[in-house]
Amino acid sequence: MKRTVSILAFMLAASAANAAVDLIKVPAMCGTAAEVLNTLAVKMPNPEAIGKGGDGRGKDIATLFTGNGYWALLAMMSPANVCVVASGYNWTMSEPGQAKSY
Repeated sequence: MKRTVSILAFMLAASAANAAVDLIKVPAMCGTAAEVLNTLAVKMPNPEAIGKGGDGRGKDIATLFTGNGYWALLAMMSPANVCVVASGYNWTMSEPGQAKSY
């Protein structure tokens, strides 16, 4: 019985790991910003940039886009080249929580 439970737990853990790997394909696509956004527009007709991150010098290096329930994280590889480093679906917006003092 104990061995059966261990095998079942391993199978469940392996299938969960496979699901995560299927979601993120690095890099999914690269090109100019216009080319990548045109390709994303198939699933995200009106992508909205909802956040971006920069390096220590303030240079943008990543932007998160959402739209139509999908999301994509784009990384700046060079001034003319961007890559989708992660993407997925079932994106839901949530309101930021209120800061609490203790």
